[in-house]
Formats: sequence, structure tokens, C-alpha cells
Amino acid sequence: MIRPIASPDGESLSGGTMQKPLIFALALCGASISAPTWANDTPWHWVRVQPDNAPHSGDLVWKTCQGDAPIAFDGNHFSTMLACNNETYRIEGDIIGDSVTATETLLNSDASPDKISGRVVRHHDTPINQPDKVDSTELIELHGQTWQFVGFSRRTWTSK
Repeated sequence: MIRPIASPDGESLSGGTMQKPLIFALALCGASISAPTWANDTPWHWVRVQPDNAPHSGDLVWKTCQGDAPIAFDGNHFSTMLACNNETYRIEGDIIGDSVTATETLLNSDASPDKISGRVVRHHDTPINQPDKVDSTELIELHGQTWQFVGFSRRTWTSK
């Protein structure tokens, strides 16, 4: 279901600045980081946020949706499909270092694909109470030309 979202303090995020929804979307994804190579076996949590006009008032609202999806990696190239209410998006692109460039395509539509770009953040930690494990988190954040945001996050545990 697409509906306007509210910030953690209860303020409406419709209208106003465009930064509040982006910050809230990042908080939904969580701070994340990753392993040295991309694995295809752990699902990613994702959130997608896009500005839209309310049907009756024309006010600015934020369409949001989230879910879990696999991301397929082939070297630096990645691709995934996101089912967002009654729409399906294909996102594919390349990760070079911590930079990401991609294309987001709304399937079964005559809409032009959007170029999106962003970054990857990775973090690895060895918990004190589990010295034989590595706790890795990863975040991929993408921003589009039409102010949309797509964030992916996951957490993995591996043995040393």
C-alpha cells in the first residue's frame, strides 16, 4: 500500500523539504556494510521512496514501499527486481569501489528508465563475545533524477 509517511517524531513528511524523507528512508534501511566480495545468497531488505501528488488535493506526498529481494552479482555488475505495490522495477548497474551507477526501469510501462547513482557503505566487526565470527553489514543507497531514493541493506555473519 502506498501512503504518506511520517517521521519518527510524528511530523508529516508530505510537503516541506525533500531531505526529511530521505533521512527517514536511510533510517529504515539502517546503517550497513559488507564482505569483501559480493555474495548472492543473503537476501537484501530494500525501501523505495518517491515524491508524488496526492490524488485529490495535489499536495506533495511520498510514496513508499519496502520488502526483501535477492540481488544477483556478476563481478561488478548487479541486478534485482522490486515488486512495489502493483508496479515492478528492474534495477541494474555497476559498483566500482564505493560508487554505484544504475538504471531503474518501471516494467510494463512506457516510462523512460531513470538513471540512478549512489554509493556503497561496508562495515565489518568482530564481536567481543564471538571472536570467531565476523559481523558484516552492507548498504547500497541510490538517488534518482526524479528525487526517488532506493536503499538496500543486509547483515551477514561469517566464520573467520
